[in-house]
Amino acid sequence: MAKLYRPTGEIEEVKPAAKNKWTLKELQELVGGDIELMPSVAPLRMLFHELGKILDLPTNDNATKVLHTRMAQRLGVSIEQLPAEIGKRLRYLPTVRGNALVLDVGERM
Repeated sequence: MAKLYRPTGEIEEVKPAAKNKWTLKELQELVGGDIELMPSVAPLRMLFHELGKILDLPTNDNATKVLHTRMAQRLGVSIEQLPAEIGKRLRYLPTVRGNALVLDVGERM
């Protein structure tokens, strides 16, 4: 099971057509184009549109909050302290644009 976060604020539970394995086509359809994997959100995986910023897709506030929360947990800081880590342990603080798919660790891509 995975959660699809839309820029409209909608959050939808989705699952692959095959039992527990996503196809590239399914993932691309859910995010609306080429996918990018954000590796820093362990133990979850977040996928989003690779060109979201370039295409000026709408900001996805819910997915961005999930991403920032996971990054803060990984760094051992509060979400409020996260901006202070830019230049130290982070190069930048990403904003998710367009649809974002959050997969459970057990799911295969």
